Amino acid sequence: YDITAWSLPVAFGVESYWTSGAPAGGELVRLPDEAQARAPSAERGATGARRSALGAARPPEPLAVAVPGGVAGGQRAQSAYLFEPARNGSSRLAYHLVDRGYAVAVSAEPLEAGGRAWPRGTFVVRVGRNDSTLHGAIDRLARESGVEVAAVNTAFATTAQFGTGAGGIASLARPNVAIVADEGVSQPAYGALWWSFERRYGMKFTPVTLGRLRGGDLARYNVVIVPDADPGVLASRIGKEGAEALKRWVQAGGTLVTMAGASAWAAREDVGLTSSRVVGSDTAGAAEAALAALTGIASPTAASGPAGVPGANFDVALDRTHWLTFGYTRPRLTVLFEGDNFLKLSQEGANVAVFPAAGAFRRAGFVWDDNTERLLRGTALLVDEPL
Repeated sequence: YDITAWSLPVAFGVESYWTSGAPAGGELVRLPDEAQARAPSAERGATGARRSALGAARPPEPLAVAVPGGVAGGQRAQSAYLFEPARNGSSRLAYHLVDRGYAVAVSAEPLEAGGRAWPRGTFVVRVGRNDSTLHGAIDRLARESGVEVAAVNTAFATTAQFGTGAGGIASLARPNVAIVADEGVSQPAYGALWWSFERRYGMKFTPVTLGRLRGGDLARYNVVIVPDADPGVLASRIGKEGAEALKRWVQAGGTLVTMAGASAWAAREDVGLTSSRVVGSDTAGAAEAALAALTGIASPTAASGPAGVPGANFDVALDRTHWLTFGYTRPRLTVLFEGDNFLKLSQEGANVAVFPAAGAFRRAGFVWDDNTERLLRGTALLVDEPL
């Protein structure tokens, strides 16, 4: 009800196809849930749906589908364990290994190990850098996370340039995460992060107030996430001193993640956390819009800033040389975008995901005529800004 585009294949990253007719020789197969299949036929209505004691139809219970995982063949590696970054479970597995004190690394380049090619972003857990409990722990955690792990017995590549001993493999640090939860922060945005951390990844985090950011007391954290929030509230509550404290914390090695309205606050010139700016926020752009409105060169709609997008699907082009795109193999990705915070390209950082400047890029959903697509083109969805 709060977005205008909804696609399960897009949401879950499943390759799918559309057709105007039934496939030749195709047959529709309905899969009953386990409880319904076991229930006596008298308990089902004409549609086959289960009914409660009062006769009301009840939705079927979801099927319990196990995602395969574990060390392939139960082998014990002599050199390292490897797993690809393609699934959410891969990040979950990497976190839980690091959280338990195991040394985990990630490869910035494609590599070869165990007689096969591995993509960039592959997680590498070296046997020699961990104790003997690793063998049992990684198999158990991989099963819990639904990740298939390969055991390899040598660090040397036979045909490729890099093996598991290459210099492009970097060690991971244990994340100590703080998520801002305070006045001005969107409750649904905070709740979505809470659910993702707790249910999807099983990760620990600490809720903090804006006062903690303003006071600069962040020494115990190496990651701070600010969910979607009112930029004005952030500006008044954090202030110039707080922004400077955050900047010093990032320069000392911290990672600051801002989302939606929080990114609009970070992009303010007086905040200075990024060289990106919000479309329509600069005085030059406002002057150009005013001139266009007076001369009639552009429509009155074009003179305004971005109108809020009520949740639509767009394509973005990915920088597949950047670590934030580990696990993505295609040059484009379809994303759900909403709101009116359109970010101009960063002048000093990496523009990791960018809305194409030309060609069709809206997949589905409502957009504003002569506004959304025109102003969104060539802007950034995701920016990585070093300070």
